[in-house]
Amino acid sequence: MTANTDERKMTWPACDICGKPTTAADGYLSITYQRIHEIMAELRQEYSREPEVVDAGSRPPPQPAWHWGHSKCLPESDYWIEAGRIDTLRKAMAWTLHLHEKNWFGMTDWHRAIRRLYPDIGSC
Repeated sequence: MTANTDERKMTWPACDICGKPTTAADGYLSITYQRIHEIMAELRQEYSREPEVVDAGSRPPPQPAWHWGHSKCLPESDYWIEAGRIDTLRKAMAWTLHLHEKNWFGMTDWHRAIRRLYPDIGSC
């Protein structure tokens, strides 16, 4: 195990849209609110029905995806984080704690985004 695990640098994925390399200067992690709001509305509708009709364990709710790419490739993003602000595990953890305060954060696939950026962190 690395002595300074919290200082591990992230892996720079290619842009999800154009497929070209990204750097600390032009990479962004982003998400749009539209899909989050659609899922929240679907869940409200589903859980407003009779309790016996809803089977909470029948299917997991869909998770809005965080996208990685260049700012010019992700113009419709509502929330974005510059690569330099999450380029170490320590910074990524700080963002995780910050985002956890958002009422929509738990619905997203943040865990997949972080594992993509830090593939060597393993799992519990």
